[in-house]
Amino acid sequence: PYVQPNPPEAFAVRTWGGYSAADSLKTIRQTLADHKLPDMPIWYTEIGWPISKDDGGHFATKAEPMVSPILQASYICRMYALSLRLNVDRVHIMHTTDTDNFNAGFFLRDKSWRPSAKAVQTMIRLMPSPKLIGAITDGVDGTFVYRFASDERADASEIIMAWNVAGPKTITISVVSAQAIVIDLLGNEQTIACKDNQLTLPIGPAPVYVKWK
Repeated sequence: PYVQPNPPEAFAVRTWGGYSAADSLKTIRQTLADHKLPDMPIWYTEIGWPISKDDGGHFATKAEPMVSPILQASYICRMYALSLRLNVDRVHIMHTTDTDNFNAGFFLRDKSWRPSAKAVQTMIRLMPSPKLIGAITDGVDGTFVYRFASDERADASEIIMAWNVAGPKTITISVVSAQAIVIDLLGNEQTIACKDNQLTLPIGPAPVYVKWK
């Protein structure tokens, strides 16, 4: 699903028309159903968002639009979450580091970490073997709020993951505690008091995670 430079949830406009990852997946599912293979697993084998050379990319910047390192990290994490929502079994990011004249991936050529690596590390730490258990808001006005639990670890906390595609927005979500722990894209935590088990939370393109005490 080559939607870059668009966000993973967006409709990608091309000279010949356009598409979205979700709509394309519907077509794939229908094709499989037509051939009596409705339950065949789906893998996304390449997806990525390039950054510019000025932001640490190895190759010279092309004329096409680039994203910032933080947006790259945000899009990758959102792609993982969206793929779980779409029941896609595997997502392979292109590439581990810059190659094929494409500045994407997780690491710089000197092996230092891009924000995308730190963001995915945070996501894995908070959501080991994640299983989607609910969609509180599923793209209405560009807002996504998903509930995840671990499919393997009973001791892992339930996590709410939230973001808004277009920019800053404030939402209110229900939690089962007087206090919630909010973790940002790169793993920084803060504890926020909840009034009547309601958490008021600013969100934006960079996903945030919520768990509670």
